[in-house]
Amino acid sequence: KKSKNDSESVKEEMLGAERSLHMKIDMHCHVKEGSIDSRVSVDEYITLLKKKGFQGMVITDHNTYNGYRYWKNHMKGKVHTDFVVLKGIEYDTRDAGHILVIMPDFIAVIDGVTPKSNFTYEGKSTGRLAAELAGQAVRELKGTEDCQTFIKRCNQKFHDFYEKVDFPYDIRSKGLQAAAVIYSEYLHEIWMIGDCQAMVDGREYLQPKRSDVILSQFRSLLMALQVPASEARAKVEPWIVNATAFANKVGTSYGYSVLNGEEIPDELIKVIHLSEGKHEIILASDGYPLLRPTLQQSEQDLDRLLKEDPQCCRLYESTKGLKPGNKSFDDRTYVRFQAGTL
Repeated sequence: KKSKNDSESVKEEMLGAERSLHMKIDMHCHVKEGSIDSRVSVDEYITLLKKKGFQGMVITDHNTYNGYRYWKNHMKGKVHTDFVVLKGIEYDTRDAGHILVIMPDFIAVIDGVTPKSNFTYEGKSTGRLAAELAGQAVRELKGTEDCQTFIKRCNQKFHDFYEKVDFPYDIRSKGLQAAAVIYSEYLHEIWMIGDCQAMVDGREYLQPKRSDVILSQFRSLLMALQVPASEARAKVEPWIVNATAFANKVGTSYGYSVLNGEEIPDELIKVIHLSEGKHEIILASDGYPLLRPTLQQSEQDLDRLLKEDPQCCRLYESTKGLKPGNKSFDDRTYVRFQAGTL
C-alpha cells in the first residue's frame, strides 16, 4: 500500500512536470546507488534518458528503495527539475513462476509450469528458471522478429542451461517448461504458447490442454466420491507428468505447445492477428480462473471462487486446489493496455 505522502509525492511530481497527457517513461531502471548490477548513477541515467526523448523513469532496484531515496534526498528539486522520477522495486520472488516483460515493441506474460520434481538451481524451481530464461529471450528481441524467432532464442537459452547444469531427471517430462502470451507491436499479433490467456476488445482467447481438462474432471469426480483433496491430487499427478509426452506434438488431439527447449509446430501456437487501429488488450496467466475486462473484476471473481470452491472441484474444475497456507490457487499476472500506442 502507498502512504498518503507517497501518493502526494507522485502527484506533485506529475503536476510539476507541466507536460502533456502523454509522457514517455522508462518503467524499469536500475541505478548504482541501489543495485549492485548497475554501474550507472541516477544523474547519468536521467541525462541519457533525456537525450533519448524520455520525460521520466521508474527506479526499480533489487529489493530496495535506496536508488530512489538517493534521488529524493540528494537531487530532487535541485537538478533535472524537468524530469519525473517515480519509486518502484524489483522483488526477488525466488520461486514464483511468473514474469511480466514490458518492452517498446513487446509485452509478455510468462508462466513457469508447476515443477514436476524437487530440483532447484540457485534456489529456483524448474518453472521459475524457465520463466526467467524465456523473459530474457523476449528482452533480447529487437522488435521485428516473429514468434518462431523468439522460440529459437528461448530454446538456445534452455540448451545452454542444460549444458551448464547437471539435471538429474528426464528433461522432457520434468525439465524446464513455461507458457507464454506475447504481444508484438510491429506485427500486430498476439502469440499464445501454452495455457496463458488473452482478451481483445472484450473477446476472450483460451488455449487449455485437453489432458488437463480430462484430469481436472477426474479429480472432481474423485472428490465428489469423498476422496480427500490430497489423495485426489496424488491420483492425477502421475498422469500430468505422463501427458508431457504430447508436448509440442501434432497429429493428436492431446498435443499442446510449451516452451521446453523443443521446436514448436505452428499448428500448436495460437496467433491472434489484430486489425489496424487501437485495441484494448489483456494478457494474463491461468492464475485467473475467470478473465474479466478489468483487474478488479478478475480479482473479485477469484475471491468468490476461493470462498465458494477452494478445492476447484465444483464451480471451476482444476487439477489442483488451494494449498494450505496459500492465499490463491496459483501465481497470477494480469496486464491491460491499448495496442497501437506503445
